[in-house]
Amino acid sequence: PIALGGHPAAFTTGYAAFTAAMALLAGKVLQGMDERAEVDALSSLCWVNWKAGASAAMGSRTTREGETAEWPVLPCADGHFALVYMERDWPALCDMIGEARLGEPRFASFKGRQRNRVELRAIVGDWMRRRSKAELFALFQARGIPGGPVLTPSDQLADPLLAHRGTLAKIDHGGQQISVPLAPCRVAVAESGEQAEAARPCGGGGLPLAGIRIIDLGIITAGAGTTALLADLGAEVLKVEAASYPDPFRAWAGVGGTDSPLFVFNNRNKRGLALDLKTAAGKRDFLELVAGGDIVLENFRRGVLDRLGL
Repeated sequence: PIALGGHPAAFTTGYAAFTAAMALLAGKVLQGMDERAEVDALSSLCWVNWKAGASAAMGSRTTREGETAEWPVLPCADGHFALVYMERDWPALCDMIGEARLGEPRFASFKGRQRNRVELRAIVGDWMRRRSKAELFALFQARGIPGGPVLTPSDQLADPLLAHRGTLAKIDHGGQQISVPLAPCRVAVAESGEQAEAARPCGGGGLPLAGIRIIDLGIITAGAGTTALLADLGAEVLKVEAASYPDPFRAWAGVGGTDSPLFVFNNRNKRGLALDLKTAAGKRDFLELVAGGDIVLENFRRGVLDRLGL
């Protein structure tokens, strides 16, 4: 169905409306603005697919990697299952599969698994083929390993979340009852009265978060994408990276010799500097930045900043 998981289009539009409301509030409090904003579902959904838009705008194309993918989709007893494990999940994955060959040195590192991906896929694929989607999902969930079944239309018809959300409706089609997805956004309450005033640009060319300084340790999408939105709203964003650990998005999808278009898009309107937070000098300089800032954002794994003493 078009509307998977209980109408994410409606949820996404709701988040966009919330962001707009907070921007208007910030503009009023910080800048004395009195503005309006318009939010539409199409623009919100285009943002959800921002990777395709960013790549196309910069002359490249985002594609799946097929047999060479780091995260493969493999056949199982009753369909297919996606394996999306992270580096930290490798020991748990080996323990779950219980195949001695996975303990060989050639599979011990990420680069080793990439070089030997054909053999790795064969080992994991043979284990998956003997289990159903439901069995695999239960095993992955029990060990906290990312992964999930590829759902077919028949699976969707029986999905309890879609039923709970009312995503599908029964209609009569030539005397036969069939299920169809409802529109992703529905009007719950229609208020009468005059139409709201149309959106207008911010007076004087200002932006709601002008004057706010953000120290940005965010990487990839969740962190860097958040601060990109704040930069769009006028905040000054200082992106901090280390030469020993740059944002992995710089070299995403095998890009070499230049920054990935996805990195460029997610770090627009920011200024960058290199600090090694594992050194005393790097920590000192970072804390000086923090003293002159308003927000520090990071999306490292839990405990990383504690281990750095920050």
